[in-house]
Amino acid sequence: MPESPTTDSRRRATAALALSAALGAGVLASSASCTPTPRPAAPAVVFVSIDTLRPDHLGCYGYPRPTSPAINRFREEAVLFEQAVAHAPSTLSSHASMFTSLLPPHHGGSVLDRSAITPNVTLLAEVLREARFATASFNGGGQLHPVWGLDRGFDVYESFAESEGDRLGEDTFRERLTAAKDWIQSVRDEPFFLFLHTYEVHHPYTPEPERLALMDSGYEGRLPGHISIRVLEKINAGIKELRPGDREHIVAAYDAEISSADAGFAEFLALLRELGRYDSSLIVLTSDHGEAFGERGRIGWHGDTLFDEQLRIPLLVRLPGGRLGGTTVTSQVRGVDLAPTLLSLLGLPVPEGFSGAVVDLGEEAGPDPKWALAGIDGSPNELAVRTPRWKWYQGQLFDLAADPGERRDVA
Repeated sequence: MPESPTTDSRRRATAALALSAALGAGVLASSASCTPTPRPAAPAVVFVSIDTLRPDHLGCYGYPRPTSPAINRFREEAVLFEQAVAHAPSTLSSHASMFTSLLPPHHGGSVLDRSAITPNVTLLAEVLREARFATASFNGGGQLHPVWGLDRGFDVYESFAESEGDRLGEDTFRERLTAAKDWIQSVRDEPFFLFLHTYEVHHPYTPEPERLALMDSGYEGRLPGHISIRVLEKINAGIKELRPGDREHIVAAYDAEISSADAGFAEFLALLRELGRYDSSLIVLTSDHGEAFGERGRIGWHGDTLFDEQLRIPLLVRLPGGRLGGTTVTSQVRGVDLAPTLLSLLGLPVPEGFSGAVVDLGEEAGPDPKWALAGIDGSPNELAVRTPRWKWYQGQLFDLAADPGERRDVA
């Protein structure tokens, strides 16, 4: 059957994006003029993951608090995805799906099962290193520590914490900048892939007092400005009773942490400009999962349900030169789609083992939405299936268009 004009135009648009990325990166050179032109900067792929960041707490997704001025400005040059979803509400499983383009049962990475990513699985960093990209990651560690296998393909892989109990959440995005600057300068004009990650927004919430005051100026309750994991455990176990204003105070502390990470992100973008690598960079800003704030009972927690407050993630992609900036994609995009889409935009072949789809960044709504499957690490029977319209979970069916809070079973 011949392709429809719509399908054909989408394929031409995707090919044009890949070609223009290559042209802007200097992979192809123009010989149409005898006048010497400056050599274009080499391509750079920057993948930024702010752990535990809910999209609905960012201004560019409609949040009223001033949590994300830098991310909001970045959105003007980026494509925003309204329905990006993770495959698990936990750090290792979700990140591994992004970088292997495989579902958690297929990539094998599981903290609760004490298993690293399967050795014969291909990771995005391995593909890019094979394509002559310098590769590095500066991350928060914990579930991203090299013991879990995400370091494969990286020339440099530095983790802040060795385990989840070791300073998790104490790192900041700003702490990544010195290492990132030194490394970018060391690779000079080479193509590079840089993966930056921070647990700054992850519990415990330990914001600077001035940032917390901007989010929660009227609180007079008993909870401290720093919300420890122990305090959250007591609240969620029913040992510590929530009083009026306490929940809002906890959310404000979370929002203040977002504000701090946002400021670090602004400094990083300024660093890329200073080093002359911003314009040619393909920049991804996302997260691995969300956070619950009382929607199902627990507060300041994740990893225990597959409702959207834990599965939806922010996703903004800036193309070299800011092409398609301000565009919004309304169709559902999954974690497994990120790696093949990035490779396609770079004009590189997608490994056969990748299970995700190449996303057309220029489309507003896809005609054939892919199902998103999600599970809870260590709980093989806890599964959810999601489309842009529907969610099937725990024997219940939710109409996400009419009931985004997933309250009414319409099965």
